[in-house]
Amino acid sequence: MADLTMNADAAYGSDRWCATTLGKSYDWFKKSRPLLEGDGFPPKDRILGLTMKDDVHAWIAKRRRIADVVVAPLTTHGAQPNKENLYAF
Repeated sequence: MADLTMNADAAYGSDRWCATTLGKSYDWFKKSRPLLEGDGFPPKDRILGLTMKDDVHAWIAKRRRIADVVVAPLTTHGAQPNKENLYAF
């Protein structure tokens, strides 16, 4: 039977979807889920019995150790700041 939660349109994912998203085996995930939830991994929805995919992605993003670099926009060539602009800060 096909796992419909593997579909990109599904808002919730099965344990197999969670394992795949984490790059782990299904058996590892089932065994490790209590430890993961202790570290903030989202629990299953009580009604649906599935895990919200956006919550899983947010949990993964929160665990990142290196943030994306934010690049300040460059000024146009030859543009000179004027006093009025400097006083705005």
